[in-house]
Amino acid sequence: MPDTVTPKLALVKPEIGASSNSWGNKLNSNMDKLDNVLSNTAQWTLTLGDGNPASIAGPFFITRYNNAGIAQDNPISINRQTGDIIIPNNVTIAKDITVTGKIKPTGALEGTTMVMTGAVSAASFAASGNVSGVNIQASATLSGVSLAVTGAATIGGTLGVTGTTTLGAVNAGAAAVSSLTVGGVPVTGGGTLPTRRVISASGNYTVPASCRRIFCRMIGGGGGGGGGSSDVFGNAGSSTVFHDISAVGGGGGGAVSTNSNGGGDGGTGGSNGGTAIYIHRMNGNGGAAGGQLLNLRQGGGAGGAGPWGGAGKGVQQGGVVGQSATANSGAGGGGTSNVTSSGGGGGAGEYVEFQMNVSGGQVYTVTIGNGGTGGGGTGGSGVVLIEELY
Repeated sequence: MPDTVTPKLALVKPEIGASSNSWGNKLNSNMDKLDNVLSNTAQWTLTLGDGNPASIAGPFFITRYNNAGIAQDNPISINRQTGDIIIPNNVTIAKDITVTGKIKPTGALEGTTMVMTGAVSAASFAASGNVSGVNIQASATLSGVSLAVTGAATIGGTLGVTGTTTLGAVNAGAAAVSSLTVGGVPVTGGGTLPTRRVISASGNYTVPASCRRIFCRMIGGGGGGGGGSSDVFGNAGSSTVFHDISAVGGGGGGAVSTNSNGGGDGGTGGSNGGTAIYIHRMNGNGGAAGGQLLNLRQGGGAGGAGPWGGAGKGVQQGGVVGQSATANSGAGGGGTSNVTSSGGGGGAGEYVEFQMNVSGGQVYTVTIGNGGTGGGGTGGSGVVLIEELY
């Protein structure tokens, strides 16, 4: 029977009873092949560790070599005492992973999808590096979960939980969240305090970058005070308007010509528009009536006060024009005095407060109501106060 060879390394298997003068060469050739495979110039070697049960060293590990025979690293290392496995390089897993303990990455956690179909309780996700592009999906109850990130956390999409979610404390030092809603109410990112804007003249309002909601308070223009000896009625103030929401101006004070020297009515009946998510209105305060008593010097009626005060007072000197209201107070002007009868004070503008969800860069038209003029003091102009939430 002629010589045969092994299927893997082609080692020569001499024919029994033959190769009397060539078996040595064949044996040497086989040894060279084995030495080449098992030497350090191979791509992989196994280190089985020591056999001493009391030793704390001697892990099992695989060593990787480059083509020049230089050791590169140990891609897999198993501690003999604890059974812990260390894999220092990237791992690609095509199938599902079942984890019964904690997931504790010490480096960056990127492009990861965690799908939890059962209840998740007392779980802990701790990352000391950056967390980016991570998608956590929980279709059942998510409770007692701790998500601790000491680096930057960026959520570019929607964090959605279909089960019950209980949040004890949320701390966001440098967190960028494009959309986070709790109970149907948008929650702003942490770290940015609200800013305030006072608009006292008509024009356009531009929402600041990153602003998500505004809380507005505004008042219409106050009515003008009525005349005494001039017999000139006060004119109503005009409306203050933010986009499609309005606050009506106060009414003008009465004059003495036909004993109609009552105070002007407060503003009321403005439009709610369709953009506010919350709105509250208060009718403006009416102005006081002018004094009316024959042969005595009567004082003019005081204007109706706005929520910030500023009403014009009526004067008691005959023929002296009532005091004008403070600018941007929305209060009414005071009535002018007369010897026998005096003008009524103007009414204050309507007060409105509301909230709107907004986006940075949006532009809204704002019209500030003018105070009414007339025979008495001029009513205070309106104003819009905006608190910007981020």
